Amino acid sequence: MEETFPITHWYTGRAKVESQRKIEPTWFENRDSYKDLNNPLPDGWTRCEAKTPSIGTFRDEPRLYPDNCGPQTFKHRDMPDDDCTEWYYPFPVANISETTPFFTPEQTPYLFCKTKRAHLWAERADYEKRSPLSSGGNTLKLRQEPHGEVIGSLQLQTDEQLQSFPEITDEKDAGQWGKGKEVELVAIYRSKRYSKTFNKELQRYDHPLKREEHYVVLWVEWLDGVAYRLACGQVDKDHWERLKLDDVDLVLG
Repeated sequence: MEETFPITHWYTGRAKVESQRKIEPTWFENRDSYKDLNNPLPDGWTRCEAKTPSIGTFRDEPRLYPDNCGPQTFKHRDMPDDDCTEWYYPFPVANISETTPFFTPEQTPYLFCKTKRAHLWAERADYEKRSPLSSGGNTLKLRQEPHGEVIGSLQLQTDEQLQSFPEITDEKDAGQWGKGKEVELVAIYRSKRYSKTFNKELQRYDHPLKREEHYVVLWVEWLDGVAYRLACGQVDKDHWERLKLDDVDLVLG
């Protein structure tokens, strides 16, 4: 389970020199109030019967709840999705019908924000066992420097991208100069991941419940003052905040 948190203000525009329109993230601005169960329920919502917070419905595994939620859940009369029958907190749902007027904001080609940038060392992760930070295949490991510890991962989009990184056949090759290359990363949001710990003896996911935070980043290249996304990844929050970060006026095309 994962929650995202804004770290910047986003704007959109048709050209780099034109006035920009701010993108209003009302969901994130109001999320804490949605979790406040002292507020009246928005229209269409009902409370589900409170459930034992420590026991789930599959193999008696613990339930996961976002911070400031649980053990109650909620249902909405107009959202009978079989894959998502209950919600952790209620939120306003627009009353939309076939007669609701159609509206789409003007679509523009550029996104703008002020954010942080870092240059990290990226290399293949093929030899390692799968893990959240390096899952093999087209995933790269991210290090602060060629011989440093792994602090994140980068998910490439194509096999062609992967070929530009030298193949690592065993752990002796890891971190060797020439076995990877430097990449430019920009942060776009922060994320908190909630998870359980696998209990080998019980063969189920159990306590302790864990929280991990990281920054989601884009590997970008610049062309005529516009940054273009090459891949998406993540860096551990504490490690990212200890890096030598540069301020950047991001223009994303």
